[in-house]
Amino acid sequence: MKERKNVLNKKVIIKKITQNLKIDPPDEFESPYLKKSAILILLVEKDSQLKIIMTSRSSKLNNHTGEMSFPGGKFDVYLDYDLKHTAIRETVEEIGIEKNKISILGRLNDLPTITGYLIRPFIGILDWNDSDNFAINHQEVAHLVEIPLNYLLRKNLFTETPMKIFEGTTIPLLSFDFKDPNINKIFHIWGASAHILAEFLKKIFEIDNISNKYKRPNISEINDYFKKKLKGKNLPH
Repeated sequence: MKERKNVLNKKVIIKKITQNLKIDPPDEFESPYLKKSAILILLVEKDSQLKIIMTSRSSKLNNHTGEMSFPGGKFDVYLDYDLKHTAIRETVEEIGIEKNKISILGRLNDLPTITGYLIRPFIGILDWNDSDNFAINHQEVAHLVEIPLNYLLRKNLFTETPMKIFEGTTIPLLSFDFKDPNINKIFHIWGASAHILAEFLKKIFEIDNISNKYKRPNISEINDYFKKKLKGKNLPH
């Protein structure tokens, strides 16, 4: 374990992320049926180790209350000039950090979801020092959870549970649990958030923790589903 911690320092990880993202440029999709959104996989160096910031959604929100997610949200045509701006703006609003302390290193493949979103995941690093504090927006965030990167770099991290989706199709749903030692609470990370983490671990660290049976619906399948579902209705905006 000591050897791994020595490798997981900030400079080495930044170099690894930027190099590996250049090798395999991310897929980019467009869809008239899905709502554009962006999230931020935000790394921060605290307590001599790198951690990834996630949040549990507040019960005050209308959708997906209590679920674990990355900072981020829906593209706002009046506020955002691109999806990178969305990811940064939403992160600042949710966890109360200064935007000039966020450095974007790259992004992963666009992810269409069966809940009607097209997510663009960005990867960033937070410039942090001991005097900094998070100012959590409790209207949107119930808990801020810092998952050590070292915790994620393990074999058999994910559980795959069969789940029925549209038109009766069954797919394996990724999930894992993390117990936050600061508040002695177990958080369940699943679905799109778990998938994004799996892609991050595979692309950056060459760790493939999913089975050959794992498959999510692709953009064409999801477009076809929402095309039928939204026929005669207003498209998402």
